[in-house]
Amino acid sequence: ATRTIAFVITTGSVDVPAVEKEHTYTGLPITLVPADDAYIITGGVQTDAGEYDVILTLVEGYTWTGGTADPATIHVVINPAQVSKPDVTVTEFTYDGTDIYFNIVERSGYTIEGPTQGLEPDEYVVNVTPKSNYVWADGSGAGTVTYKFYINKIQIDVPANDETAFTYNGGEHTFYIPTNGAYTVSGNVQTDAGQHTVTVSLNDIAHYVWTDGSSDDKTYEFNIAKATVAIPVAPQTTFIYDGAEKRFDIPEGAGYVVDSKNATGVELKSYDRVVSLKDKKNTLWSDGTSDDIVITFVIGDGTIELPVVGEFTYTGSPIVLIPEKVEYSVEGGVQTDAGIYDVKLTPTTGFKWSDGTSDSKVVSVTINPAKVDKPNVPSISYPYDGESHGIKIAENVASVISG
Repeated sequence: ATRTIAFVITTGSVDVPAVEKEHTYTGLPITLVPADDAYIITGGVQTDAGEYDVILTLVEGYTWTGGTADPATIHVVINPAQVSKPDVTVTEFTYDGTDIYFNIVERSGYTIEGPTQGLEPDEYVVNVTPKSNYVWADGSGAGTVTYKFYINKIQIDVPANDETAFTYNGGEHTFYIPTNGAYTVSGNVQTDAGQHTVTVSLNDIAHYVWTDGSSDDKTYEFNIAKATVAIPVAPQTTFIYDGAEKRFDIPEGAGYVVDSKNATGVELKSYDRVVSLKDKKNTLWSDGTSDDIVITFVIGDGTIELPVVGEFTYTGSPIVLIPEKVEYSVEGGVQTDAGIYDVKLTPTTGFKWSDGTSDSKVVSVTINPAKVDKPNVPSISYPYDGESHGIKIAENVASVISG
């Protein structure tokens, strides 16, 4: 007899897979959910950082443990990879004529925008930004980091001022400026007396700067004082007439010349000899002047008269009452204040007064006080009120107001 055998195929049961829910970006595809014959995986392999929902759809004949057959969703995260920022410790450099590298190391996790080396003095800006799928390892996110690098000019010390006191001597004088290939010095070697200017200029202002931050020329006053020449003194300037020729000698000197005119004389009179500086541009007399000097020689009969002197009025400045002369010396001949003064006159050797004496004589000279107008003072009366009252009187340098 025929038998019938029945086969029953039951539904298979499978668990939703337990997978790692977080990964880190590696640049390679990551399998988020391993493959299985019981279900079809959608989105199970990813590369970029992000959050993903992986869908598992059961193959016919399978159910999830628990009896359901609906697609299952697994949420998986791929985190960005971390990258360290460039290790920048030095941002200022000094120009040296070669390329200077800024120590921005290239890494696969970020992009560099801007120069990573420089030659010329300037400011250099470099932006570093994490690439997609990367963040900074210090937890600061994925924002752009900006670095500023500076190549500075070479600093040159400003030369110190030469404090030497220079005096003309006919040769060259040098205003000391230290030698330095970074600058040029001009005007520092001079011969003539006067005020000169020394200029120090940087040779290359694109690459050099003074330590004070400027690049302009530095200037210095270079003063050479005039040399002093002693005023010559004639050994004898007064002579007594005897009919013979007299020589009016003036000592020779290196710094001056004596006019040959009036080198000798015979007649009874005065003779002027002129002495001039050889180089007025570079020398002066020991009294600080540079005008020609006149030395007067006198041939006289030996007789002199007392000078006739009038009266003077006070001026506030010194007054010459009796001037010095070759024939006699004057003592007390310059006065300032009002009063009566005895001026003493003493004949020079070889001279005598017209009365035949050669003793000193005294001449009385008067300086009268200066006159000043009285101020116009108004007559004013005030009734007593316990208050202070004043009268306005014009001030005058010749009077003192009191009370």
